[in-house]
This record gives sequence, structure tokens and C-alpha cells, in this order.
Amino acid sequence: MGSAPPPLLSLPCHLPEVWTAELPLLPPIERFLLRGLMTAFGPLVSVEGAERLAGVPEPAIFALNHTTTFECLAVPAALHWLRQGRRLHFLIDWMYLHLPAVGWLMRRSLPVPVYGKPQRWRLGEHHRRTQARRPVVDACLERLAAGGSLGIFPEGTRNRLPGHLLPGRPGLGEIVLRSTVPVVPVGLRFPAAERLGRPPRFEALGG
Repeated sequence: MGSAPPPLLSLPCHLPEVWTAELPLLPPIERFLLRGLMTAFGPLVSVEGAERLAGVPEPAIFALNHTTTFECLAVPAALHWLRQGRRLHFLIDWMYLHLPAVGWLMRRSLPVPVYGKPQRWRLGEHHRRTQARRPVVDACLERLAAGGSLGIFPEGTRNRLPGHLLPGRPGLGEIVLRSTVPVVPVGLRFPAAERLGRPPRFEALGG
């Protein structure tokens, strides 16, 4: 008989749960990094519909609204946690991947770089133009065809009014139609964002 699956993880989470939870799908380094991120972010995140997010079969597309810079690390970490280490490839602005420390953390999740924004420095702009020759849509379809799931912010930029979504950027519809994988909507909001002096907690509504 096979071993029983690890128990579902939840949010918010606290010590010692973060360091005792089973994450069998992650290599040791990524497992350690995720535990470190969840030590910082786990108590700040609450999720409605966590069991639906955890039970989404592979591959799938997770479509999220984008409200603050804080989400760049907290949201991928939270979704990897709820999915018990199943990898989620986020579309990320290419310049973030070259930031010290933060860029290294982001690259560990094997994201899909988006080379849309120009770089003011000539060397960086040459790199961007060279890499931009490969369409992002094709890179996303390859990840999905290999059985991986994607995390996409369709608005393509931060929107401080989560109740009024911005028009989606071109490309998501093509990815959905060409891949035929399910799309999982995830809504994010910061209930403390309007109250100064409150910790940066945020809530997610999934499925």
C-alpha cells in the first residue's frame, strides 16, 4: 500500500507548523526557502477557499489581480504552500529577476520572464531585446504542455482599486484557448491598506 498523502496545509500558519509541515515535492533548498518565506508571511495571509486552491489538478492557470509590491514574494510563497510544494510558474517582469537577493529567490521558482519594459542602460536593453524575440505565449504553452501550472496577473501592473479591475493585457486569452487548461481566479485584497500603522495583512479568495 502507498503512503497516505500529506495533510492539507492552511493559512494563516504559524510556528512550528511551518517547519514541521510535509513538503515532499520540493527539493531541500526550495523547501528551506519556502519555510523561511512562510515564517515571515504565513501569519499575515488568510485565504477563503484554500481547499479549492489546493485541489486544482495540474496543469492550470491561476489568474490574480495585482494590488501591491508586497505580493511579489508573499503570493507565490502562499500558493506554493497551499499546493504543498507543487511548482507554480509566475509571469514576472524581467528586471525583477536581476535584483540582488530578491531576484535570486524569484528565479528559484523557474518563472516566465516578460521582456516588455525597456531598460535605460544599453547593455540591459540589448539583453532585453535579445530575449524578447521568444514570445512569452510560447514559453507559457511549453510550461503547460510539460504539466506545470502558471500564475498570471492579467492586469499587468499594480491596481490600487481591486474592486475595479483594469483591462487585461493581450496574451492571456490566447494562452487559454491554445492550451484548454482550466483558469482559476484568485482575488487579492489588503483590508489594512487604508489604515496607517497596521501590518500588511492580505486576504485571498480562491476558486
